[in-house]
Amino acid sequence: RPKGGLIEWDPEDTTKRISDTAARKFFIPQLLDGLDSLFSRDQTHRRINPRNIFYDDSEHTLIALGECVSEPPGASQLAMFEPLERAIASPNGRGEGGAPDDIYALGVTLYCLLRGGNPLKDLSDTEAIHSRMSKGTWGALGEDAGIPRGFVSLLKGMLNDDPEARWTLREIQLWLEGTAPRARAGRRAVPAP
Repeated sequence: RPKGGLIEWDPEDTTKRISDTAARKFFIPQLLDGLDSLFSRDQTHRRINPRNIFYDDSEHTLIALGECVSEPPGASQLAMFEPLERAIASPNGRGEGGAPDDIYALGVTLYCLLRGGNPLKDLSDTEAIHSRMSKGTWGALGEDAGIPRGFVSLLKGMLNDDPEARWTLREIQLWLEGTAPRARAGRRAVPAP
């Protein structure tokens, strides 16, 4: 059981956010290690979101992903943390998914934690999906509004709506090392109905 409790995140409060330093030093490296461990076993998490990440110590330096095996993959995940192709499916039928789905969920999670709050909180799931379909995920979230400049390329790479172009763990690691390629926001999926 995590000793430090759930990370602090309030979808309504943009003042509660993690620092750039905490993101680079603790959150991203440790969450990448957790995902790498899962991916090396051909497994996915499929429940990555701010309400399922914990501090594993009282000093808030060890980060742990929460539970992910007691339900169908992505079943309780808010649609905003699912790539478009899975967000439009019934929650119990989103499928096993793969590494690009977890990278996407981690990207939205980091976006929310760095910006504070939930940028789509005033939209229903259907409205948020339509916004993402017409503007692309990056546009629907608000682009770089409130995001520290140094994280824009990382988040664009992780949130690319094209799963083939979405960054992998390797590209994220290169970003941490300061040698990642420049990322684009990606394509718009389809026009909103």
